[in-house]
Amino acid sequence: MKQFNLSSKSRPIPTWTKFAAAGLLAAALAGCGGSDGAAGPVGATGATGATGATGATGANAVPTLNVSTLSSAQWGALSLQGSVTQVTINSPPVVQFKITDASGTPVTGLAQKDASGAYPNFGFAIAKLIPANATTKAPSRWVSYMVVTTPAAGATAVPAFPETEKDGTLVDNGGGSYTYTFALDITKVKGYVDAVVDDATHKKADLDDLTYDPTLPLG
Repeated sequence: MKQFNLSSKSRPIPTWTKFAAAGLLAAALAGCGGSDGAAGPVGATGATGATGATGATGANAVPTLNVSTLSSAQWGALSLQGSVTQVTINSPPVVQFKITDASGTPVTGLAQKDASGAYPNFGFAIAKLIPANATTKAPSRWVSYMVVTTPAAGATAVPAFPETEKDGTLVDNGGGSYTYTFALDITKVKGYVDAVVDDATHKKADLDDLTYDPTLPLG
């Protein structure tokens, strides 16, 4: 199972984890008979090579690689690269990003959920960077917004340790472009946590300042 997060230099959202995998190699050996002898036996069939990128259908079409066509071995050896192209936060964050293979071919077919309704190959998270405070001498620090799941209607949220999210909505736009809409509205996280009563093992203060601040860098 491949999993990765997202990152962006301008507005760093979670970091893409590079996939370390060897490239596929197919080789076939052919026997060779002597110049005046009988032909040798037919050699064994070589290993199946990687599925090639889908061919272009128009003059300006770009070839793509659809992962649904790969075998388990090909999927395991696949190396992926990605980049965030846009982040919008008006309520639940919306992240647009692109995925290619090691050769730069756009990759499609990754927006598939598993039986639990989650995306097994992705993990999304957002944190804010609170700057150092010269007065209190407090150093800069990252504070994750991903400390609670979106509560069901009428239910109280349950705070937890920072995690990644996999149950939002992921759309495959084609051409290696994807859009992920978070299930959690990070602008409401502080309210969710404020409504919780501390117990012996859960302290709201441990989650730090969860106030949504659009002026702070994201990571």
